[in-house]
Amino acid sequence: MDINISVPVIPYSIYPWQQEIWEQIQSMQRQNRLPHALLISGGTGMGISSFSRNIASSLLCENPSETGEFCQQCKSCRMLIAETHPELLVITPLEDSKSIKVEQIRELTEFTHLQSQFTQRKVVIIDPAEVMNRNAANSLLKTLEEPIGNALIMLVTHYPSFLPITVRSRCQKFRMSASSMHIKKWLDGKYPEDLIEAMANSGRGPLTFSEDTDSDQVQIQREDLILDLENMLYAQQDPIKTAANWAGKKDTELLFWLRSLLEDMVKVKMADNSVNLVNKDFYERSLKLTEHFEVSKIFNLLDKVSEYHWLTTTNSNLKSVTMYEEFTISWTSNR
Repeated sequence: MDINISVPVIPYSIYPWQQEIWEQIQSMQRQNRLPHALLISGGTGMGISSFSRNIASSLLCENPSETGEFCQQCKSCRMLIAETHPELLVITPLEDSKSIKVEQIRELTEFTHLQSQFTQRKVVIIDPAEVMNRNAANSLLKTLEEPIGNALIMLVTHYPSFLPITVRSRCQKFRMSASSMHIKKWLDGKYPEDLIEAMANSGRGPLTFSEDTDSDQVQIQREDLILDLENMLYAQQDPIKTAANWAGKKDTELLFWLRSLLEDMVKVKMADNSVNLVNKDFYERSLKLTEHFEVSKIFNLLDKVSEYHWLTTTNSNLKSVTMYEEFTISWTSNR
């Protein structure tokens, strides 16, 4: 089979914010009520990929614990760790591609029809599910409509809305989230309190902020970004040169903080206070920026940033500078 199985199945932790969903799935397994398809979704940094592999390992382990953790000792677990388990299939985009193609889903169908070699259950993980092209999604739909035997298909995605509703409707959905308390506890002592507050309100998962995240660099990035917006707005900075500068930075980080600033502007524009802002330390500056925009224009800019984030995830040929030029020109015109 020409399927990319690039992510190893090794022992992972069940994080505190994952515990509730873990227990729900384990309860269904014990009661023999596990559906044939699960949709595991959540924001970045929630650990949904490792969570899906934990579920697979739990289901395929010969001697799981009472709470579902896999033993890591049995033959099945040893094969999982060695990435050689015959009843597990992990589908990700093939090398040099950002999409999952119909041929891969057809091979999934073949895999579910094959006789089990070792365990009674087969498990398939599609990650990230949102990058299936249209033909792949349509092919998967046929499999979901006519589930085969004791096979479980897990779709893992940060963007469930990008999946066809017909696919989503045939899966049992689990949306993973972390409370601000989870995030603050996770980050406690690792960063300054002001930055922890911004991170906790950001909507990103705790794992986004790794042990080696440089808090000074995060602060500088946020400061540089709002300063760029201010300078462009007041004609003190060229939007084309700004776009070129942004294109030299990491897209996911820049787009995340750009979106957070725009979302703060919407909240300030509509409520005129600092409650629930991600960047509370920028409240006065956000308030001043909103004076130059109708709320509808800010929403339009937010839509652009969301589209850009999707494009950077799925389009390997995308030129970031063109994308950012569209934004910076729009930011400085037709207010």
